[in-house]
Amino acid sequence: MAGRLAEKKKILEIIISVLLCLVFALSGVGCAKSIPQNKTQAGYVNVYPEKITGNLHNPGMGWVSLEEPMYTGLADIGGCGDIPMVDCIGIQTSWALIEKEEGVYDWSAVDDVFDYWTPKGKRFNIRITVDCTFVPNSYVACPLWLIDKYDIATKVYEAHGQTPVGYYEAVDVTDPNYLKHLDLFLAELNKYIKDKPVESIDLLGYGVWGEWHSGYDFESYEDRNEQLSNIINHWVDAFELDGQFLSLCAAWEYRDNTDPNVNINQKPTPTYEDYLYWGAFDYAMTQSEIGFRRNGGAGVLMYNTDERIASDYIRSGKRVPLMAEYYSSFEDQLQPYPAFNVMEGIDNILFKLRPNYCTVLGWANVNVQALYDLGVDYLYARGNEKFGYRLAIDKATYPEEVSAGNEIDILTQFSNSGVGRYWFDYPLQISLSDAEGNTVFSALNKDINLKSLLNGETMNVYSSIQLPDDLANGTYSLAVALVDEETGEPVIALGNGGDTDGDKRYILGDIKVKNNISNPKLGKSYSYRQIKDLTLKANTTYELTFEYTPGFSLENFTFNNYDGYEVYAASEKGGESATRGYMKWQDVSEERSYRTVRFTTGD
Repeated sequence: MAGRLAEKKKILEIIISVLLCLVFALSGVGCAKSIPQNKTQAGYVNVYPEKITGNLHNPGMGWVSLEEPMYTGLADIGGCGDIPMVDCIGIQTSWALIEKEEGVYDWSAVDDVFDYWTPKGKRFNIRITVDCTFVPNSYVACPLWLIDKYDIATKVYEAHGQTPVGYYEAVDVTDPNYLKHLDLFLAELNKYIKDKPVESIDLLGYGVWGEWHSGYDFESYEDRNEQLSNIINHWVDAFELDGQFLSLCAAWEYRDNTDPNVNINQKPTPTYEDYLYWGAFDYAMTQSEIGFRRNGGAGVLMYNTDERIASDYIRSGKRVPLMAEYYSSFEDQLQPYPAFNVMEGIDNILFKLRPNYCTVLGWANVNVQALYDLGVDYLYARGNEKFGYRLAIDKATYPEEVSAGNEIDILTQFSNSGVGRYWFDYPLQISLSDAEGNTVFSALNKDINLKSLLNGETMNVYSSIQLPDDLANGTYSLAVALVDEETGEPVIALGNGGDTDGDKRYILGDIKVKNNISNPKLGKSYSYRQIKDLTLKANTTYELTFEYTPGFSLENFTFNNYDGYEVYAASEKGGESATRGYMKWQDVSEERSYRTVRFTTGD
């Protein structure tokens, strides 16, 4: 294993060192801005917008509740209520129930789900399994006509509690005829979801429930890695993704190939390297379209495998969200000795898996509403506060008075209190409105990237905007919003008060337009060469915001390699506490990004 990993190209280690002056060795570093923070810059005001609680109903995150047209009568479509505490609907069905005859695709059951929930503003997660059947066919994933007509090999295994009937039949997913027809089906699925509000697609290509475990046995772990990597390729090649991503279940199993019916829980804990290799997770990680999910949160997580891959994934800087599932049913949580109580369970998921999405406890819609009726709504509130991203403006700095025709600087300091990742490219709109609330001017800052901002981190965003020459004198409300560039409409709700009528535009304060006002630049800008000549003052707090393009490559990523970047300020004189503002991180995104580091110099 060590030899195989060593053969992979090692990621370049780049260190940013700061020795009195700040020297950047980053690939493609742009300008940096630095502001002493223990006094307000002349002509500027600082404001600290109010923070709010509650569900922001943002895209790209939230509880997922399942509609299951794979089971007759279990597609709820509003029968138990419209579950307002849940923003995402998971459509869980199977290949066999859509392509009931070769080349004939029946999407009617799925259409019903889309038709009901789309007008209600729900977003969707597609979960279509393509492997395994349960004997005696209480659930069928791979079409039986495909198995029979093309003589696809199958094997029957004991289920050990994983299926309703105690047995399952696994399909040889390496068979050329199987793969040929899988490609045809995935191509149809790709066409079907083109005009639908689908945010993610589960890569349910192997094993029971498609969860990447307990599938057809391979001759060796080397063969398993190769064949599962091939299945991943078939799914990646099938979809023309436009803002969506594929989610691969990072399950674990340890099963002796010579005795496939041995309970996996009676086997030793696998090593992390083995876990990554036999699940082909090492290969999946290098594919830009793929994120991971972990089913079994608050129940069957293992620190050495699935918890660790979630931690390494978040650390890597890959810009695709993680997904999770709340393990078991509410009835299980009512037993005398559950693994967790309900709230401990959600915190286990939040802080060990760091997901943007999570399937709710009990999985299906009817259970979601039942929990709500029982008064367990605090479970949903906790998740809606912390899943994914929760961006807010902690502080804003802007000129109190300006003149028409001038360029002005505005600083918005963003933070993220969610556990997951913001993964969109929306620009920041800055607008002025008059006393009647009419927008008289707006501009876009497209030079913004908040995707590196993780839980507990903050980032300064600097916007320089040119005011129009004909802007009349008077007092205006200054507002900001993250907007769709094409429509100009706000898209992302922030965790701040001050938006007008819930329109996701956030008022920072008043700004006066007068004649003959000259505004100094906000902070100072330096290239990485210029910053060599910067002298820092003693006992002063600095904020340094810098732009960089990471030189790490996702396709060369290897787990267990924590090479990355670091930035710090160190006194040339040395001595105790000479190093300040230390920050270290990974970033395999290959996207131009930003970081803000704060430090206080000593004597």
